[in-house]
Amino acid sequence: MAFLLLLGLTGCGPKLSTWKEEVQLQSGAVLTVQRTISFMAYQPAGGGGGSNTPESSLLILAPASADNPTMWTHPPLLPMVFDRDPDTGEWFIVATFYMCQAWYELGRPKLPYAEFRYRNGQWVQQPLSEKFIGRETNMLIPDQADVDRDHTLASKRKLMSEPTISERHLRVVPKWSSAC
Repeated sequence: MAFLLLLGLTGCGPKLSTWKEEVQLQSGAVLTVQRTISFMAYQPAGGGGGSNTPESSLLILAPASADNPTMWTHPPLLPMVFDRDPDTGEWFIVATFYMCQAWYELGRPKLPYAEFRYRNGQWVQQPLSEKFIGRETNMLIPDQADVDRDHTLASKRKLMSEPTISERHLRVVPKWSSAC
């Protein structure tokens, strides 16, 4: 009986998904990265529902270079802009979230983003740089149907052109009003 209970509990956990994704940098260069994410569905009292992302990571696969950053992992955030800062040469990520809890944990910033810089061999979080406001995403903001398959620039463009995609996931928006 205990085995059946344990089997039932482990079968309900989040499913880890991995895919390769092409990412075009502002310079025009195209990278191949590996993305990993897991979705955990929730059903709040009173209806509605959605999913959280208890795992989220990004790693450059190609081209291989000695100055590529190490794996970025910062669940429940989702990378939406990944590039090199032309002013400093630093790798950076602008990440966003699906759930209000992530916004609370970030300290309720004015805009729904966190910025990470790759410095001295590690990813460091900092306040969002104003120069990124208006910047279009170059990363896929996936839902559960988009994972477990590789994505080219063309396939991402098609998915991100769906009318249901939030404006704050298409570009770094200058204004945001939270429903949190």
